[in-house]
Formats: sequence, C-alpha cells, structure tokens
Amino acid sequence: MRPFSIIFPLLFACVFSCVVCTTAPLVGDEKVSGEEIKHTKDSLKVVRKAWDKKKAILLDVRTPREWKKGHVKGAIHFPLRELTKIAKGKNAKKRLEKLLPKAKGMVIYCHCQSGVRSLYAAELLLPLGYDIRALKPGYPVLISNGFPNETVKDDKKKDGAKGTDDKR
Repeated sequence: MRPFSIIFPLLFACVFSCVVCTTAPLVGDEKVSGEEIKHTKDSLKVVRKAWDKKKAILLDVRTPREWKKGHVKGAIHFPLRELTKIAKGKNAKKRLEKLLPKAKGMVIYCHCQSGVRSLYAAELLLPLGYDIRALKPGYPVLISNGFPNETVKDDKKKDGAKGTDDKR
C-alpha cells in the first residue's frame, strides 16, 4: 500500500472539516431582524475617537491564548465560545447585562484577529438589544493604528468579560 493512499484521504478530510468549521455559520448571509450582518463602515479614526471619549467599548472575542499574547489595553475580553454559550442559553439578556453592564446605551466595537468572529459576535448580541458593530480590522491592525497594546505577564489574571483596568 502506498503512503499516498492513506495520507491523501486523511488530508482531504482535515481540509474539508476545517472549511466547514470556519464557514459555519455563514454570518454574512444570515439576517437578524431583516438586516444582513456586515462589518461596520466606521473608520478606525471614528472608533478611536468614540473609545477615547468613553462612548464606545472595544470587545475582544479572541481566544484566551490570543488575548494573553497581546490585546488592546482597556478592551473587554469575552471569548466567542463563552459568548455563544451565554447568548444561546437561558436568560441570555440578564446574564449578558451582568457581564457587560456598561455596554447598554454605548456602541460596542467588536474585534477578533481578522474580522470573522466579530461578525458572529455581532449576530449574537444585536438581537439582544446591543448596539454592536463588527470591525473588519483585527487586533494587529488596531495596534498598528495606534491603539495601546498590552500583554498578560501574570498567569493569575483571569479571562472573562471583565477586561483589564480601564486606564487608557
């Protein structure tokens, strides 16, 4: 038996499962309240101005590992996996209000690494009454555009919807 006869089917299965996992759900095609979820057209300059004036929140939905490697200082960390569990669970609105208390009445700019997960987070929070806007630019672009960077040096810091000190 040739090695390709074993490796090729396994490789195909891995690639196919990755494509299915990264494209489901097709957020850009789904609708919430009749609206298609799209990335915001707000420029990073507009985002930064609103954030500096504390009229907006930056919500980072990347994984804990990504967050620890670096994040926007003052952003709220709420991994998409946790957000999804809560948003699709019982009493979602009440539970989210406890975890994102200052978010009501404010714009939430959601970001991830490249813009895909931010769309999914927007799809979860929009029907619950949040003014959430998914950013297409991910964390690296935010940092390269002057947003303050911070890394987690102490393993004792916890992830969750509490974020970091809001000292910008």
